[in-house]
Amino acid sequence: MSVGEKRWGLRAQLMLVLALAAVAPTVLLGGLSIHRARRDVQREVIRGNLALIRAIGQQLNTTLQDTRRALVVAAAAWAARGKPTPRVLRRLQAEVSLLRSVAVLDARGKPIGGDALPAGVTFGLDLAGSYGGYVSEVLFERGGGGAVRRQVLLVVQARDRRGELVGFLAAVVDLAFVTRRLADARLGPGASLLVVDGNGRRVASAGKLPAMRAAAGMPLRDHHPGVDAVLAAHSEGHLELTDAAGERWVAIYRNIAGMSAFRGVRWAVLLQQPTSQAYALARKTTRDTLIVAGVVLALALGAGAFFARRMTLPLAGLVRRTERVAAGSLDDDLSRVPEGPAPRELSVLAQSFAQMVDKLRDSRDRLYRLTEFRRNLVESIPVGVMSIDRDGAIRSINPAQQRLSRVDGEAVMGRSIRDAFPTREGDEPVLDALPDVLGAGQTVDVTVDGRTTPFNPEPCPRYHVRISPLYDVAGNVDGAVILQEDLGERVRLEQQLIRSEKLSSIGMLAAGVAHEINNPLTTILGYAKLLLETRGAAAVDSDSDGGEEDPDTSALTLIADEARRVQNIVRELLDFSRVHAVSSEPISVGEVIERTLTLAAPNLKKRGVTVERAIPDDLSPALGDAPRLEQVFVNLITNAAHAMDGGGTLRISAERDGDRVVCAFADSGAGISADDLPRIFDPFFTTKGPGEGTGLGLAVSHRIISDMGGEIEVESTLGEGTTFRVSLPPADATA
Repeated sequence: MSVGEKRWGLRAQLMLVLALAAVAPTVLLGGLSIHRARRDVQREVIRGNLALIRAIGQQLNTTLQDTRRALVVAAAAWAARGKPTPRVLRRLQAEVSLLRSVAVLDARGKPIGGDALPAGVTFGLDLAGSYGGYVSEVLFERGGGGAVRRQVLLVVQARDRRGELVGFLAAVVDLAFVTRRLADARLGPGASLLVVDGNGRRVASAGKLPAMRAAAGMPLRDHHPGVDAVLAAHSEGHLELTDAAGERWVAIYRNIAGMSAFRGVRWAVLLQQPTSQAYALARKTTRDTLIVAGVVLALALGAGAFFARRMTLPLAGLVRRTERVAAGSLDDDLSRVPEGPAPRELSVLAQSFAQMVDKLRDSRDRLYRLTEFRRNLVESIPVGVMSIDRDGAIRSINPAQQRLSRVDGEAVMGRSIRDAFPTREGDEPVLDALPDVLGAGQTVDVTVDGRTTPFNPEPCPRYHVRISPLYDVAGNVDGAVILQEDLGERVRLEQQLIRSEKLSSIGMLAAGVAHEINNPLTTILGYAKLLLETRGAAAVDSDSDGGEEDPDTSALTLIADEARRVQNIVRELLDFSRVHAVSSEPISVGEVIERTLTLAAPNLKKRGVTVERAIPDDLSPALGDAPRLEQVFVNLITNAAHAMDGGGTLRISAERDGDRVVCAFADSGAGISADDLPRIFDPFFTTKGPGEGTGLGLAVSHRIISDMGGEIEVESTLGEGTTFRVSLPPADATA
């Protein structure tokens, strides 16, 4: 199997086959069972509810039929007597409690007795043909308190024995009995009953109805899908609907307009129930079926998984160990043969795998030791090492080469060598040798004196570059390795060693000379002072006599002054030759500078030097010896004042520069020539005039700063001035 290709494992394939074998029958049988159960429950719900509304319709029909018969009997009695009697009307209302009023009309439909007709009710001559009676549309009468009374007008004919029309009895029937009949019905959970007339207006209802937006007495058409369906149907049926609140309902309806008591009037009965409650049994059956199917499926899958695991466990363990080896792991447990029963072929394969892991581990250890040796060698040697591929892209660069080139290894990695190190004039011998190395496989050596290179931007006295080819496994040139040795560093180290030996020799010589000179010098100075004291007493006597100054006294004074000057030089020689212990503690460089300026203020003022400061208040403390650092600053400021004898500006600044606290003293004096600059810190070297300095101040300052772990550097341009920079380690470097 190729790397990255994904295939189903053996266990997964077995599980898939077993799962299909278990899932397919379970899903098929479960689906059929659920479908049949839902269908049977729906049929049973519809059948039972249809039977209920049929019974309700029959009850309503029977009640109205009884009321009509009572009116027919009363009309016959009226026709037999020739006129209606109050006794007949009272008896009629007493026997039929549904009647609210009874009006007597002549053959033309005009009231001739009884109660008054409801307002707005009129009759046409077509009533003469209604032998069986007439039932009006539902009348809605709003009573006190906003209640709505629902009633119908039931009209029957009164004919004599000859069949001639005598008149009509018009009775107002209260439909409250419909509400009572609906309330007595036994409904299922959440079910409701609704009776509407032919215009879709609600006659009566029981239970919670679906949310509708129609007011009482207003038609429910366009507000109740069930009403629209039942009024459009001729008999009975069912449908599912969604009310205004978004709830799903099942509605079973029956149009009972064809019954005898409802001739000409299309009344209908609807039984409505939320589907969530009407089909609750179906959902319970579905849930139970799913649970049973899930349990069966889980058992089947569990058994299949156990069987597949028993078959594939040894092979899966070997696969996992192979993946660990592919990921680079060669732990000891990989070379152990797993215990437990396994087919013979797998046992042989496991033993061969363990032997392979042992050999790979030995090879890896040897390769690791060799790689670590090479890495440590390349990382630690002071020679710059850089490798490139055939296209000149940089593969690796060691720290020494990064320091020499002043580049960040991560930044140049993968870039072309010509882009990472732009060619300057005179660099062609280095980069132009690459085609010979990459093309012909030659090793090229380049030695250059006193110039920059693409890999060393700073001029150095001498450097050597070797470019050698790198080969791949097939023996083809795959790239090149570039070795750069900064011979200038070797020259600098040799010069530094010579200078150190020179300073040491001068120090020992100075100490010996100082001791030899100091003894006779002390004697000379002592006798000079004694003679001056003697001559001084004699001079007082001569002055009192008005005589002139003794010439010998002036000579003795000159001898004493010169002896003291030589004594100061001897003291400086002794200080230079001695090794002083330097303390290392946090010091405020700004405070040391201010104290030094206070001491040097008279000298600076005398020479007309203006001081400019740039020292931040939050400057980091440095590690050093405050008194010795003050000695160095006094020396630097004094030298700057001498360099600006005719006046000038001394700029003193201090800042935190990376891991150093740097102080700079820049004067606007005449500057130091390029020939004198390399010797500026040598003992006894001075650029001052005769008798103005010993040449030991900067040498002593250099030693003090070096003992503090710092550095002192100088830059100078003739005619522009000189800048001394003193860098010290910060106090937080010890944290």
